[in-house]
Amino acid sequence: RQVCAICLTDSQHHQGPIHRCNAELLWSGGKARCYRNEKNRIAAPGGREICLDWQRTRGCSSQSGRHLHECSGCASPNHGAHSCPLAQTD
Repeated sequence: RQVCAICLTDSQHHQGPIHRCNAELLWSGGKARCYRNEKNRIAAPGGREICLDWQRTRGCSSQSGRHLHECSGCASPNHGAHSCPLAQTD
């Protein structure tokens, strides 16, 4: 299942294409944790970029540390946006 790494909505994305989302709110109305930075990349609070592969079902096996391996929705290191308890399920 595809989930937006910013607003955590499913494939019925309301902000246009998922890869362009810059919503300030989650699909549920709560404040979004991550945002698009000046390079149009998704960043966590504090400005560090998150790993987009980590947000997907397949995950990421890179150990480079270049991007954060944490959920864009809740900051958990155990799953990405696709499995976040804050993500839309319907």
